[in-house]
Amino acid sequence: MIERKPLDPHVMQWLSRTIAIVIVMVAPGLLGGYLDGQWNTHFLKPLGFAMGTLVAITAFLVMAPSMIPRAAGRPIVEDESSEKVDDDHVK
Repeated sequence: MIERKPLDPHVMQWLSRTIAIVIVMVAPGLLGGYLDGQWNTHFLKPLGFAMGTLVAITAFLVMAPSMIPRAAGRPIVEDESSEKVDDDHVK
């Protein structure tokens, strides 16, 4: 039998917020397409997708800093797996 590990709360938080942002991005375009069909126009669908993208990017930029831990004045530690470049061997 396959054992399921509980999901990390941070993963679920990112996932739920990402899905919400995708809905905010797509819904105005779909509504614009519906209204274009009802009113026999051709500009509401692209306008809806453009406005939805703008609002979604803004929402993501506002939300992201609150979800990323701050360094709080501590130096960022280099990852041990990253390769260090020796200045003597660089041409």
